[in-house]
Amino acid sequence: MSKASARTIERQSLVLFSLRIAGMGLTFLLHIIVARLLGVDQYAFYIYVFTWLGLLLLLSVAGFDTAVLKFVPLYREQGKPSLLRGILTYSQRTVIVASIVIGILGSLLLYLLPLSSTLYGVFICGFVTLPLFSLLHLRCSWLQAVEQVTSSHLIHHILRPAFFLVVFSLTFLLYPSVLNAQVSLCLWFPGLLLLIFYAGRSVRRTVPEAFQSGEIEVHTRTWYSESSHLLLISGLQFLLAKTDVVMLGMFDETRNAGIYAVASQIAGLTALGHMVSSAIISPRFSTLHAARKIEELQAVFSRAARINLVVSTPALCCIVLFGLPLLGIYGVEFTTGYLSLVILAGSQFIVSLLGAVGLVMTLTGHHKKAGRIIALSVLFNLILNALLIPLLGPPGAALATAITATGRSLFLFRFVYRELGLLACPVSIQPLARRLFRG
Repeated sequence: MSKASARTIERQSLVLFSLRIAGMGLTFLLHIIVARLLGVDQYAFYIYVFTWLGLLLLLSVAGFDTAVLKFVPLYREQGKPSLLRGILTYSQRTVIVASIVIGILGSLLLYLLPLSSTLYGVFICGFVTLPLFSLLHLRCSWLQAVEQVTSSHLIHHILRPAFFLVVFSLTFLLYPSVLNAQVSLCLWFPGLLLLIFYAGRSVRRTVPEAFQSGEIEVHTRTWYSESSHLLLISGLQFLLAKTDVVMLGMFDETRNAGIYAVASQIAGLTALGHMVSSAIISPRFSTLHAARKIEELQAVFSRAARINLVVSTPALCCIVLFGLPLLGIYGVEFTTGYLSLVILAGSQFIVSLLGAVGLVMTLTGHHKKAGRIIALSVLFNLILNALLIPLLGPPGAALATAITATGRSLFLFRFVYRELGLLACPVSIQPLARRLFRG
């Protein structure tokens, strides 16, 4: 890779990282406004169902969101417009049908469960919006597949929450009495429809041959073979991230799950350093690893770890010292989540100190080993949450998540050190790490 290409990749990584940070800020603002205006109980219904929608979205896209990233560039490079038309058409049809079927089956299943009428109504609204969320997610993947990565991130991280925030605010100003969790979920409709149309037009302009009339070739076996594996990995990662919120809503009150979700969101600020280190490592790591430049790789790791520490330490201190006021921004009732917030932030800090080891395993071809560790972590997390939530409530969910996240990162850290000879932690604790993980 030339120096010019490397600089281009680094600039793009910086732009994408900036969009992620801006998107996080916008999402925080969105949830603060929604929580303040809906109140803790209605917001708890809203965020709990929204969390479930994240899992159902993964099932709806069936791994095609990642599969298109492989096959669309391949078919463009090979000059096979019939296969290009095929995978775009087939993936879209699959996502629409799957999301509708999941919504219908989910509605029937929940009808048989002893849910409150309010929570059931919120779930129904969530099922109605599921096809739009799923289709937009797929089309953002299309954009990435045709090298419109910035546009994809702009839509997903900036425009999507911004449109909802505008519609939600206008509804509050014009019809404040109608706002509740059900209406709030339905207010995603206008922005999602507009962005689906915009993403589709962007892809059409970039690859017009994919939308011209002509033969459509379908390789379902090849596509499903790839997408099913990717769906499994994505599902495991989501479960690892959201098991605590979902199980807390099942074993405890939905109100507590909503408060806990806010604490989990704020604790994510401690992971900003992890995001920074990933942005630094990604552009250069594959090239240096292929050239077996271990010393340069360690230098990149050490630099990323140093920045990681500089970003994560102040974030953790602010959360510990000012966690109560931060929670109070959402509403005074949310301050009961302080203990969960501190536990989650502490574990995020430890994970950040151990570095972007999961990303490194993926970039070096050890994704299967990482996948097995993630699968075991999901199982362990489910068991811990089932044991600790009935005993301790929300702090039990936080403790289960913290133990699982820390243990997973330690296993990945140990593997990266022993197999690749790299230490992802800051220089100041590398001697300790060598003593602990040698042999």
